Amino acid sequence: MRSALQSFFKSNKFKIFLLVVFVLLLSVPVMMYARFKTELRFAFREAKNVKLALEMYDIYAYADNNTIFDSTRKDGMREGIQQDICEYLEMDDCYITLTSYDKKSRKILGFIYERNGFQVIYEYNAQTGDSYKINYILHIKTYNGE
Repeated sequence: MRSALQSFFKSNKFKIFLLVVFVLLLSVPVMMYARFKTELRFAFREAKNVKLALEMYDIYAYADNNTIFDSTRKDGMREGIQQDICEYLEMDDCYITLTSYDKKSRKILGFIYERNGFQVIYEYNAQTGDSYKINYILHIKTYNGE
């Protein structure tokens, strides 16, 4: 029995087996990283679409002599606009918070967009222009009551 094991470990089959296991172990993190980067780019592209949709809804509100900004609401927008944007962009579970809005120039200066664990923070600065900060939020545990 012992000599059979020793001959197996010295054989080419064992070397091929080790090589396959090694390649599989290396490919899993690479594939996970590639998937993460793809989802990150997708979240960035969606955030740009959200910005355009917010600007479009602001133009509609301007035609009605109104604005999309509502400082009394938690999401910073008039009622129904967030749902309309998510519906228009065909996104099921998105959350948008309008954080900064210039009423005088009717310009969106900041918003936070969240979807699938990604949080995109958009800010506009007159000197630097548009800036997007993308975070991944890892939800570990929820504590209720205690």
